[in-house]
Amino acid sequence: MTNTLQIDKTPHIREFICNLLCNGMYYFSGYGIQLNYSRKGYELTKESSTLSDPAWEDVLTQMIIDGYTLHFDDIEGDGEMNADLTLQSVEDGLKNLYGVNPTFTNAVDTLLAEEDDAETCDVILQCILYGDIIFG
Repeated sequence: MTNTLQIDKTPHIREFICNLLCNGMYYFSGYGIQLNYSRKGYELTKESSTLSDPAWEDVLTQMIIDGYTLHFDDIEGDGEMNADLTLQSVEDGLKNLYGVNPTFTNAVDTLLAEEDDAETCDVILQCILYGDIIFG
């Protein structure tokens, strides 16, 4: 029997990605990973937001949904750990890892049960970006 996970793109995928960014980014600077993205895209997305005062993560989430790429750049290494986060990479990660990687599956289940924390989202983000847990 194959485990599958269906997340409707709206509003669930938005909430899923926003949780990953809000909670999961906490550890990444300690890994020597720096987040880079289009500043112009950020400003355009923020200006067009339907939220009165969108948080940074809200804007980044909308950027991903709108097709922008968030670049996770390895600033302490030789770029070996560079990775991009896109809507497609999130969907592919969920499709390819859920039910296959037990740590990832447990973390996603925890997030969906709204019992997640920074470590839970860190695990999910690492698995989506790198295919497995690389740091920590």
